[in-house]
Amino acid sequence: EGENVFTFKATNSLGKSSEVITKTIVFNAGGPELKLDYIPESTKSEQITLSGSAMDANDSYPKIYLNDKLLSSYGSFNEKVTLKEGSNTFVFKVTNSFGKVTTIEKTVVYTP
Repeated sequence: EGENVFTFKATNSLGKSSEVITKTIVFNAGGPELKLDYIPESTKSEQITLSGSAMDANDSYPKIYLNDKLLSSYGSFNEKVTLKEGSNTFVFKVTNSFGKVTTIEKTVVYTP
């Protein structure tokens, strides 16, 4: 990632060489995209299913975490969770092989 400089020079068997050509390529790895399916802000259900998917143009297998627990490295997840009464915060994080991270935080309030 970043600036990459390449220098080219051709030399034949008689020792004649071409002009040196230098090319610069800048590679910027973007961060992964995280799409969450519907997550209610509040519910009367003790259990809900959290699901979604991740995409990354530079990494075919971005890793998806929920509260620092690895859920998937295949692009999608589906996780059933049990809620405690009151506020429940979920931190979704997706990382790619270049160390780029996207984070989304969601809170669900459970009132029985």
